[in-house]
Parts: sequence; C-alpha cells; structure tokens
Amino acid sequence: MKAVSRRGAGAVVGLGLLARLTLGCGDETINRVEAPSTNAAGSSGAGGAGGAASSASASGGAGSGGESSTAANTVASSTAASSVASSSGAGGGVAMHVLASAEGQPLAIALDATHVYWANSGTGQIRKAPIDGGGPPETLIVNQVSPASVAVDASRVYWTDALKNVVSAVSLGGGNPMALVPMEDHPLGIGVDADRVYWVTGGPAGTVRSVPIAGGAPKSIATGQDQPYGLALDGTDIYWSNYGGGTIQRVPRGGGAMTTIAVGQNHPRFVVVDATTVYWTDDDGGAVMSAPKIGGPATTIAAGQAQPLGIAVDATTVYWATNGDGSVHAAPKAGGAEVILAAGLGGAAGLVASATDLFVTTYNAGTVVRIAK
Repeated sequence: MKAVSRRGAGAVVGLGLLARLTLGCGDETINRVEAPSTNAAGSSGAGGAGGAASSASASGGAGSGGESSTAANTVASSTAASSVASSSGAGGGVAMHVLASAEGQPLAIALDATHVYWANSGTGQIRKAPIDGGGPPETLIVNQVSPASVAVDASRVYWTDALKNVVSAVSLGGGNPMALVPMEDHPLGIGVDADRVYWVTGGPAGTVRSVPIAGGAPKSIATGQDQPYGLALDGTDIYWSNYGGGTIQRVPRGGGAMTTIAVGQNHPRFVVVDATTVYWTDDDGGAVMSAPKIGGPATTIAAGQAQPLGIAVDATTVYWATNGDGSVHAAPKAGGAEVILAAGLGGAAGLVASATDLFVTTYNAGTVVRIAK
C-alpha cells in the first residue's frame, strides 16, 4: 500500500458518469447514463451503489413491460477472470484480478458468499461472476433502462431502475424477472433483510419505502426527503443520504421518528454502517465522512478526493472508490494515513468488501475487478 497526501479540492472534476441521475432543482430530471467526461456508484455501499446492503422482493407479478431475461448460463463478451500481478499505481504490488471485462458501463455492485453481482447501466443488464474467478460472467437480466442499485439475499437479486421506475427481482440463477413494485418515482438505493426490501425514491419529495419479501402492498417509512440516494441497513434501522438536502438520516425499519445524523453536507451519495457509526461519500464535496449513529459531530476521514463514490467498511478500515482519478483508497476508522490500494482503474465507481478482498466496478474501463485488501 502506498501512503498519499490529501488532495486539494481543485482535484475534484465534473461528475460526467452520474449524468444518468441529473438531480436538478425544482423539476427533477433523471437521465440515462451518458458517456462520462471522466467516469462514475455503492451502498454496501451501491450503491450503490454499491450500494445498499442486500435486497429483497415485493409485489408479486411476472416481469414488467418489455423486461426479459436470458438463461443463467448465458455469457456475454466478457473475459474469464484474469490476474494482474499488481494494480497500476498500487505500491507494494497489491494483487488485482479482472473478473469481467468489456462490460457496458458497470456501476452498482453487490456481493454474496460465492458471486459478485453488478448492473451495467449502459446496456441495461444485471450480471454476475464467481468471486474466485473460477468461471466466466453470466447475464441474469437484459432490457433494463437505467439500473441504479443492486442487492442480494439467499435466493434472489434485486435492483432498482431509475428510469423504468420499477423495483425488480430475479432468481440467483436467472429466469423470468418479477416487477416487485412498479410505478415508483425514480427508485435508487436498495437493501434487504430477512423480511422486507427497502429502497429510496429520488426527487425533491423523496421517500423511503419497503415491501414484504413475499410480496404485498408497499409502505412509506419516511416522506418529504430531498433527493435521497444511498441506503444502508443495520439490525434495527434504515440509513440514507439526502443528496439534495445535504443530510444523513435514520429511521426505524418499521417506521417512526426520524433522526438527522448529519447536516451541511455538499452532495452525500453512498452510505454504509457498522455497529456504531455511519460512513458516507460526498462526491461534489470530495470527502469521505463519518458520524455516530446516534448523532453527533461529523468527522472527515479523507478530504480533497476526486469524486468519491462506492464505500465499504470492515472492523478496522474504511475503503472507497474515487471515480475522478480511478483509484481505490483505504484509511483507518480511528484516524490515520490514507493509502491508495489501486490506481489507473478507468473510473472506479461501485465498491463492496468481503473479509479479504474489495470488488470494484470501473465505469469507463468496463471491468469488474477483485483487489486484495
């Protein structure tokens, strides 16, 4: 790992990649991804997309209009996993493995014990590949419009489509997609627990919503939010970022009083949590931040970052992807020097973590890579 100094705020460049979500003032417009000027999502970070934690199902129904899927063993024109001795710019020779290449603007990403899943925002596909590189990528779903966030549980993959305005699911092995909740207003970050799936709807009058994983009527948990984007879950609560309002929020998963954890942020994007703390990226502000779950002063983990997007944590460390310069970074939770784990990745975007590795989508380069911690 290579120690780095903080970058100045001037290093942050325009977020061409997320032109797909042009969250404007007044009338909101959400556009399909354009070819970015530099590049761009994760809850685990989603984003979300990395995105969000995991995800689940909703109102029954067999795929929404025009949706179709391929057989689970369909392989697109991606390479089987290849190995690179060390990632460009990663001092110390951090091992990096390409799990998929020639992808169509991969963005949101999620992980289970055996596979990594991602959304190709440019080609409207949901794809997966073995995390050990033991097989080629597979296409689970095609014909999406603007898949924004993905999550998984033990049996299904879930995603939001910000332009198709639907929350959908499909079996881990592929098959017919299910439109769990149609006619949502620009659904974005998504997560799941054992009982329900949760998501946010973007826009100046955004909401936090959920539905039983077995299907049923959706429920609004929080309303009147200002362009909510990223979402994360813990054992009791839902956490999200208000991209337009510059806040980090919390509410019980069953509904109830809402708590504002942080205010005065620039444009907070992706959110993750551990037992005590919320972490988020602020892409326009070029910062990686944290605050206690119960509320309290926000702490700057890293400043002067070039469009930080996907974020993940483990017991000791915070990890994030910077889209503007195509790098993956790490810093101790307790404070300390930031390090670059990988660079030159062609628009690092979504990021999730296992016990030993990081999994990153590169929007410009069109790859999904595994990087050793």
